[in-house]
Amino acid sequence: MATYTKVPSNVLSPARVTAITAVAAGDKIDMFDVLGRPAQNMKIMTDASTDTITFRINNCARVVKRNQSKPDETVQAWQAGSAFPTFEETGDTVYEYGNTGLEIHSIEIVSSTAAALTITVF
Repeated sequence: MATYTKVPSNVLSPARVTAITAVAAGDKIDMFDVLGRPAQNMKIMTDASTDTITFRINNCARVVKRNQSKPDETVQAWQAGSAFPTFEETGDTVYEYGNTGLEIHSIEIVSSTAAALTITVF
């Protein structure tokens, strides 16, 4: 299960950086929970040259469920299928996504052979 320290909301947006560690297959990470906003950049670091990771980005829809008797709540709906980009990376390299105007709202780890996988988002 992925672990991270949630960035406090009083940290200025450009300074919001955190590492998500212990990332494994099946993990679903919502950047709003981690950074309080979408990520503008994401770096994936694997340890071994044989490590392979497959993941999807931006496949989480946030739906506001309206309630009359209690506060509204936000429900996450994770989508699968070919409508969302799926990426696969292999090797002991740092892979970087973003810096091109792409906002990363969510990431889902479809599969991973890495023993230790870290994702840095900012």
